[in-house]
Amino acid sequence: MLLLVRLNAMSAFMCEAFRGYKDIPSQVVARHLKSKGISQYSWYPANGCIGVTYGNVSCYYYVRDGKIVDIIFD
Repeated sequence: MLLLVRLNAMSAFMCEAFRGYKDIPSQVVARHLKSKGISQYSWYPANGCIGVTYGNVSCYYYVRDGKIVDIIFD
């Protein structure tokens, strides 16, 4: 029996690329956004980072070893 499950691009990307890490980058970013009171956002894989859009704001999170090392706002 073959079971197909639809995953969005980020879920598939984050599961494979960061297997074995304590916190995958998407979890780190989600925690940071939650701590800032941001609950409505979308995110996507970008060039070596995680792109996030909320409201009129676009930003890019660079995560290394489970920590945010840089955030760039557009």
